[in-house]
Amino acid sequence: MFRAWLRAAAWRTVCRLGVEFSNGVAYTAGVFLVVGLVTYCAGLALRDVLDILRL
Repeated sequence: MFRAWLRAAAWRTVCRLGVEFSNGVAYTAGVFLVVGLVTYCAGLALRDVLDILRL
């Protein structure tokens, strides 16, 4: 009885850690994606401004 409970508790812990890890990975990837997109758009805008100033 105790062994089955221990095994269930271990599986719950492993699953919880897996969910936390995948949530962390997804959050980190989302942050990198947003930062990259903002940087890319800022670079395009800066290039357009420099082209306008050069004219």
